[in-house]
Amino acid sequence: MPATFRIYSSSAGSGKTYQLTKEYLKLVLGADDPGYFKRILAITFTNDAAGEMKERIIGALRRFAYPAGDEPDTLLAEIAAELAAEGTLPAQATPEQHQLLLRERAGRTFRLVLYHYADFAVSTIDSFVQRIVTAFTRELGLPATFEVELDSATVLQSAVALLLDRVNRDPNAKLLSRTISDFALAKADEGRSWNNLPAELVDFGQFLLSEPVHEAVEQLQKLSLQDYRRLHEGLRQRKQEIEDAFRQVAELAVAAVEEAGVTDSDLYQGRSGLLGYVSKWEERLQPDKEANTYVRATVEQDKWYSSKVKTAADKARVDAVKPVLLTAYETLEKLRSTLLPDFLLVTGMLPYVFQVSLLSELNKAVDQLSRERGVVLIAEFNRRIAQIVLREPVPFLYERMGERYQHLLIDEFQDTSVLQWNNLLPLVENAVAGGHLSLAVGDAKQAIYRWRGGEMEQILRLYQNQTEHLYAPVQDPELRELLAGRYLTLDQTLEPASLNVNYRSAPGIIRFNNEFFRHISQT
Repeated sequence: MPATFRIYSSSAGSGKTYQLTKEYLKLVLGADDPGYFKRILAITFTNDAAGEMKERIIGALRRFAYPAGDEPDTLLAEIAAELAAEGTLPAQATPEQHQLLLRERAGRTFRLVLYHYADFAVSTIDSFVQRIVTAFTRELGLPATFEVELDSATVLQSAVALLLDRVNRDPNAKLLSRTISDFALAKADEGRSWNNLPAELVDFGQFLLSEPVHEAVEQLQKLSLQDYRRLHEGLRQRKQEIEDAFRQVAELAVAAVEEAGVTDSDLYQGRSGLLGYVSKWEERLQPDKEANTYVRATVEQDKWYSSKVKTAADKARVDAVKPVLLTAYETLEKLRSTLLPDFLLVTGMLPYVFQVSLLSELNKAVDQLSRERGVVLIAEFNRRIAQIVLREPVPFLYERMGERYQHLLIDEFQDTSVLQWNNLLPLVENAVAGGHLSLAVGDAKQAIYRWRGGEMEQILRLYQNQTEHLYAPVQDPELRELLAGRYLTLDQTLEPASLNVNYRSAPGIIRFNNEFFRHISQT
């Protein structure tokens, strides 16, 4: 299968947007059909970038069709030469004849674009997604008429208020009421205020709308409140068991030392030494509280006596507790190596079990508010589409679009989120399966949308043809298998490409950077 999905991974100033514009024009002008532009979908991330791309494409078409003078057009000459080399233009014609043919095609295409501007598919990825959502509201489980809500915090605040209101009004919400009550009591036991409960729920509720963790959140929502209560109790008991194991070792050692009449002033470095290490069992549950040099000196160099121990009787008392303290030290070290990871995990999980247990209830409240108000959070769009697209071998949402769009051109690919790319993948797969060129351009070093789920690793893995890294982390085996099948088609069509000329910086700067980083890489 020919390479039909080209990945341009190039640095800033190398002309990535220019290249994408040129490839778009090559596709349009390489066909004799002036309406071929309707079969191309070009997407980017901001309205400004989409507007700039439109201006470049339409400006080039107009310039080709209506030249202002006799000056040669470099872009037109490049396109004509490349199309001729690819065998798209008549083989016997001269370069001048090729350019005349492209000017004539550009004129027809330019006029048709103006008359059918709605079919000129150059837009942001959010606009494209909204078009899909608007066309398939019933299939996506959305109201027939809805408004897009951009302010997720306001909706979550209302959802939390609705959830807390259920505690007071709904007689069937006893378990929910008890869960919230237990949380408030736990906060009080910790000496912390429970008045900020609504704010904490709103903050944690943002995970419902977070693309990077959407798969994990979906899995968490499968558990009931009762499941989480059992989980919380199990974690609490496990934490107590580990603490008791450490406490018991310390108490036995301290009791033996007291029974022998030994004080910390009798031992090497006193409370800073081995007795302090053994007796302060709470600190042994902290990963950074390891044995200090005094403790190691006692254990490794047999330094037991303080400067106050002079008589044989004093030394005998200290000698009597040496085995006990050594055993306690060794036991605590063994407990740290075996139980400390569990303790840290349990301690880290316990404060969030309550919030996680309410994710499902909070999601229901968000859905209820959305239906009542006729609004849909913009963050919901990709998740709604993914619920269908990622579960079907041939997603029906794209059947009509797959017939329409034969080429996908994706700009700023480093800022594409995993959900966005997985939603676009069936369209790309359909395009390349038909032998039609698609491409993505970007630069991982310029990724700026990580905060909203942008995943720069995608362009790196596609460029390196290491697509297994893109579906292997998926937890759902059915979804992982479906993605693996799609990437199997894609793997055979990937073509890495680079743009190696920096048009933005002065020669001196480019030369310095090249020499500097070459030197660094060698040292």
